[in-house]
Amino acid sequence: MENIKIFQIEVANQKFIFEIGELARQANGSVLGRQGGTAVLSASVMSENELDLDFFPLTVNYFEKAYAAGKFPGGYIKREGKPSDREILISRLIDRSVRPLFPDYFNREVQITTYAVSSDQNTQTDILAINTSSLSLLISDIPFSKPVAAVRVGYINNNIVINPTINELLESELDIVIAGTKDAILMIEGSAHEISEEVFYDACIVAHKEIQKLVEFFENIYKEVSKPKIEIKEPIRWEVIDNLIKKVIKEELEKALYIYEKKARSEALKNVKENFFSKIWSENIEFIKDNIDISSSFDEFDDDKSKLIKLKNYFKKYYSNIFDEFTRELMRKNILEKGLRADGRSLDDIRPITIKLGLFDYTHGSALFTRGETQSLAITTLGTVLDQQKVDDIEGEEQKRFMLHYNFPPFSVGEVGRYGSPGRREIGHGHLAERSLEAIIPDFEEFPYTIRVVSEILESNGSSSMASVCGGSLSLFNAGVPIKKHVAGIAMGLITEGDKYAILSDIMGLEDHLGDMDFKVAGTKDGITGFQMDVKIEGISYDIFKKALLKAKEGRLKILDIIYKACLDKNSSLSPVAPKIKIIKIDQEKIGLVIGPGGKNIRAITAETNSTINIGEDGTVTISNKDLKKIDETIEHILALVNDEIEIGNVYIGIVKKILDFGIIVEFAQGKVGLIHISELAPIRVDNINSLYKIGDKIKVRLIKIDPTGKYSLSHKEFFNGKN
Repeated sequence: MENIKIFQIEVANQKFIFEIGELARQANGSVLGRQGGTAVLSASVMSENELDLDFFPLTVNYFEKAYAAGKFPGGYIKREGKPSDREILISRLIDRSVRPLFPDYFNREVQITTYAVSSDQNTQTDILAINTSSLSLLISDIPFSKPVAAVRVGYINNNIVINPTINELLESELDIVIAGTKDAILMIEGSAHEISEEVFYDACIVAHKEIQKLVEFFENIYKEVSKPKIEIKEPIRWEVIDNLIKKVIKEELEKALYIYEKKARSEALKNVKENFFSKIWSENIEFIKDNIDISSSFDEFDDDKSKLIKLKNYFKKYYSNIFDEFTRELMRKNILEKGLRADGRSLDDIRPITIKLGLFDYTHGSALFTRGETQSLAITTLGTVLDQQKVDDIEGEEQKRFMLHYNFPPFSVGEVGRYGSPGRREIGHGHLAERSLEAIIPDFEEFPYTIRVVSEILESNGSSSMASVCGGSLSLFNAGVPIKKHVAGIAMGLITEGDKYAILSDIMGLEDHLGDMDFKVAGTKDGITGFQMDVKIEGISYDIFKKALLKAKEGRLKILDIIYKACLDKNSSLSPVAPKIKIIKIDQEKIGLVIGPGGKNIRAITAETNSTINIGEDGTVTISNKDLKKIDETIEHILALVNDEIEIGNVYIGIVKKILDFGIIVEFAQGKVGLIHISELAPIRVDNINSLYKIGDKIKVRLIKIDPTGKYSLSHKEFFNGKN
């Protein structure tokens, strides 16, 4: 244990401690990070062999251990199971922060595993997890090019606050996680309560200054504790072959690249790729043989035919890489030099938008939002407090009354694929859309419903999460939710080459795939509510970031204008098939009277009215039913049980104590006794009281008279149901 190293730094009055050399020593790199009473362990490992893949095989897993907060895992099996949404979201934050910093052509498998092993329940683990994971990569022999660090930013009482606590965030108008290098911002994720672009930009700049302190701190650790990085072999390039391929395919490739419709464009690109491989190979075999020198790899083959087959297979893969590279080069060059996008739009144009509301009779709210070839069918369902989602993690428990779920079926991109539990992408996109819409959800006191929005992506060609925001806002409106304002979202892109750059509004799939940035911004006409930024290069400058932010505002306002016009003269009342809800308040001390011994009273009311009743600890009673009359009946029953104020006209629940020839004696209002005369028992003539009532029966009564001697006269006539 002589090699244990402990490093600490203070950022915004919070101390970070990183311990290296004691835990997980067989990993390529491992670090234990501490912040307050919260601790995470991160271990990074790398496979020994290179993989023949056209993508970088990075896997990031973040896990929360129940013991970190002194808890048992929930459920029947007392062991952690599949990752929660929160664990998946933090895994994505780590992945998006570090992925851009791995070198090109590196294709060994890398796995980063991070455990939350202690939680003080006042310090969020995500920032510590990103920083600890970054440091575990940095000190390892894994070729991670430069340190990345992260901070959280809040905006409290008009002040930018770095790394606010969980309690402080309750008062914050802003909640952003920002990761970056010393030079630039790499990743942003968060939500806000309609803050301005200026505040958002300033918050990011302040955050980056703190990130730079952490990065410099990590660089000093690297100098003291690190392993030599492995060498990366860059693939061999044959310049004359590259030029041949590009010359032959350029004309047809450009034609295919600028076909408007996504599916037709993909098919055309595929045909060009396949057809020209055959053409180039058949017409240039000798030239290829003379200029691609891989003869040393042919020693195992004796005959020329086998050597030629191997050369053809090698050239096919080489050709495929050059084709893809040239496609990217052409698309980016035409945007930078000509302002020409694949679908013919200018840099600031938004794809055509169509909107339909109220598509179905038995959903509570529905909207179809189509932007270009991206389409979201958003459905809103309204429920009671019993439908709220209980969230239990190491930072405590909460009840969610608003949730948005995002589904991305394979048919949305014209493919065959498996169906199962939602993947990381679906959870991440749904979380972004949910946070973007939270700012417009009315308070429970104003609208006492649990709200679920589901965004079914029926067609996708980029920016489906922002389509979910737009569709979700429209669906809430159609369901009769009294939303404060509409929310719209837009995805911005970026193409850079040296000092040249172009910012693209409303990017489609090809521009996301071949571009350098995906910056999603959602908000109302008055400010930002949600955002997410990922870059594929080593960060972007402040100038580009600010321009992208302002262009996003322009685009968002254009979309909002279309949304508001689509809602003019449209019905936004509560759906007739949605449950109706009313709230009353009773004295906390009388909750037991409503519930009754063993729940007897509340079960009886539920059986009679078919209402759903929920009683909060503070005496708030929420009653729901599809029939408003039944809700009113339920309220009468409850008030009758708790009403101990003696006033003529009040309704009470009474108990039959004695049956007389001329009426019955009833105990009501917690000990008071009154008479129901035979003429007040029913709206019809009663000949035999004993056939209708027996001692101990509970009946609803109204106080109709108090005589000078203090005797009470009651009536049951209006509540008579023909049986008693």
